[in-house]
Amino acid sequence: MMDFSPDHYVNHTLDRNSITIHWNPKVFTGNLSKYMQKIEVIGAIDAFQLSIELLVTLLSIFGNVITIIVLWRVAQIQKAQLLRVALAVADLMLGITQCALGLYDHCYYLWCVYAGCNCNYNIQMVSIGVTVGIVRTEIMYYCLCFLSVIAFDGGFLIIVFMVIDRFIAIVNPLDYDFVVTKERVYGFFCILTIVDLFYLWYFIDSTLKGDLVTYYRPASKTTGILILSQAIRDFNFIFHLAFFIILTFALVVLISITLWKLKKANMTRNHLVFGSSNQLQDETGIQMSCTLILILTFSLCTISPQMLWAFLKNSLDETIDFIVKWLILSTSCFNFIIYNLLNGAFRKRCGKILRKLLGLGRKGLVFTCFKKSG
Repeated sequence: MMDFSPDHYVNHTLDRNSITIHWNPKVFTGNLSKYMQKIEVIGAIDAFQLSIELLVTLLSIFGNVITIIVLWRVAQIQKAQLLRVALAVADLMLGITQCALGLYDHCYYLWCVYAGCNCNYNIQMVSIGVTVGIVRTEIMYYCLCFLSVIAFDGGFLIIVFMVIDRFIAIVNPLDYDFVVTKERVYGFFCILTIVDLFYLWYFIDSTLKGDLVTYYRPASKTTGILILSQAIRDFNFIFHLAFFIILTFALVVLISITLWKLKKANMTRNHLVFGSSNQLQDETGIQMSCTLILILTFSLCTISPQMLWAFLKNSLDETIDFIVKWLILSTSCFNFIIYNLLNGAFRKRCGKILRKLLGLGRKGLVFTCFKKSG
């Protein structure tokens, strides 16, 4: 991003709450071409990052909205469709609370940097690392934390259940309807809500860096509470990390077995959402392969940054932070591509709806308006 050296700025202060930047106009009185070249390089990097963020935001929001519309318009919604709708809702929440506000925050930050002088940039952190300048009240802050926790953990657990659903459908298709019922799917949603509420304290507490109790009680009376809060936070971190590692390992095993079974046997019944048996096997194999790559990438990005930051203490930190953050947030659009765009029947239904919305058919909005006006 920008180089905060004394040559570029008269004063630059950074703390938990604000960044104050004062532009030094005298910097251009010496070697103008040298600094212009630096600004051009920095501007190109910022433009690239903004284009990536814009693409992720559009796919996360528009893609998941059209997914919900397409799947909900099916006459008899099936169990696999319920999971895909739930995943689309979780990814939509993640796209709104993280991607869209993160894009706004980056644009506002660049405007402050490039605009000129005396630009105050207020920061408040949201659950998984995106700085959001638009968050001004604690009520909105807690709402965004709650929604992002539900979306982030909920989306991952829904993918776990979807992998189990595909595993049972491939390995034991004859008993699929008896093992995976709608009642059990709804029960999974209830358990998912309980788990998300359980982790809500950990995310809010870790986001506020352990200062949550100090907002509500005097400092002289919070010694025991702070010790207990620290113990609970440490236990939650260890439990959450172990739970995540175990789930990742289990998913890798289940997906590997599913892909192996797909090569060994043919499905006897069509248990998933759309398509014939052969097409279904191909789409399931592609989806499971992409899910495996997504999970491994997500795990690598979640665990490795601490190791990398321990060795890299230079300007690469910001690049690594950007890559890791947006790879994690990109799961909301990767899920849309993997579980929907790779499905041929979904693309057909989506095309029909888009043609109607754009007025390209006989029942389209534009065609109807022109017909009435004529």
